[in-house]
Amino acid sequence: MDSISFQSEVMKVASIDIGTNTLLLLIAEVTESGLEIIEDYHLIARLGENVDKTGEISTEAIERGCAILRNYKQIIDKAEIENVVIVGTSALRDAKNRDLVCAKFEEIIGSPVRIIKGEEEANHSFLGSKIDESNNIVMDIGGGSTEFVSGSSSKINFRRSLDIGAVRLTERFLKGAGSQAEQIEELNKFLSDELAKLNKDELKGEIVAVAGTPTSLAQMNLGLKNYDYTLIHKYRFSLVDLKKNIEILINTPKEDLISKYHIHPNRADILLAGSLILQKFVEYMQREDFIVSCHGLRFGVVLDYFQSLKRLH
Repeated sequence: MDSISFQSEVMKVASIDIGTNTLLLLIAEVTESGLEIIEDYHLIARLGENVDKTGEISTEAIERGCAILRNYKQIIDKAEIENVVIVGTSALRDAKNRDLVCAKFEEIIGSPVRIIKGEEEANHSFLGSKIDESNNIVMDIGGGSTEFVSGSSSKINFRRSLDIGAVRLTERFLKGAGSQAEQIEELNKFLSDELAKLNKDELKGEIVAVAGTPTSLAQMNLGLKNYDYTLIHKYRFSLVDLKKNIEILINTPKEDLISKYHIHPNRADILLAGSLILQKFVEYMQREDFIVSCHGLRFGVVLDYFQSLKRLH
C-alpha cells in the first residue's frame, strides 16, 4: 500500500477530477495507516477542446463528459460510497458556460462540482503526489494548465499554476500553418518565457511529474502494451530518454503512436506538447532526470476531504 500516515477511523471516499482532457475517478479507503486504492479509472472526455479559442465547452464535449459520469455514477453506487468529492480544473475555470456544464454534471452524479483555483489544485496535487517525506517538486501537467509545487510533508514552500497545458498548447501552436519545426520552435520559446515566471531558487528537491503525459511516456519508454501501475509509479526517467521519446513523437504518425507504441488514441495528438512542457521544465531546473507518479490531484482531494472531517471532529 502506498500510504500517507495520519490518525483516524476507516472511511471510503470517491473523488472525481474533471480535467481539461481526462475525467478521473478514484475510490479509496483511508485508514490510520494511510490511503489504499480500491478503484482508479482514467477516461478521456477532452472537455477543453477549443475552449482556449471559443471560451466555451462545446455541446459534444459536454455529452462526452456526461457519458463518462453516468458510468462513474454506476460504479460509485455499486461500491456504496456516500462520501463523494468532485473538483473541476482549468477547462471549467476558463469556460463561460461553466455553470451550465456543472449543472448537467451534478444532475448525473448527485454531488456538487467545485471548481478550484490553480493554487488549490497545486496544493491537492502536491498532497496526493509527493514521493517521500523529503523535499519534492511536484509538476502536474494538465490539459489546460500545469501546476508547480515545492515543499516537504510538513510545509509547502512554493506553488504556481501556469496556463500551459497539453490540450491548450497543442491547439495554439501545433495545429496551425507552418512547418512542424517552426511550430515546435515557437512553442518552446513560449514555454521558456512562461517558465521564467517561476523562481527556481524556491523549487527544491526531486522533480515528481504527475498526470497522463509522464505516465504515458513511461509506458512508452518501458515498452509496455498496457498501463502498469507497479512499473510506472515511481519510475525514474532520464532527460536523455525523454528527448529520445520526443524525437519519436515528432517523427511518428499518430496512427503508429497508437499501434506501435500503444499510446491512447485520445492522448496521441497532445502528448508531444505535454512532453515539451516536461522537457523544458527539467532543463530549466538543470536536472538530469525526474520521477513519475501515478498519483495526483484526485489522491490529494481524498486526503484533504478526510483530514477536513478529522478537524471537524
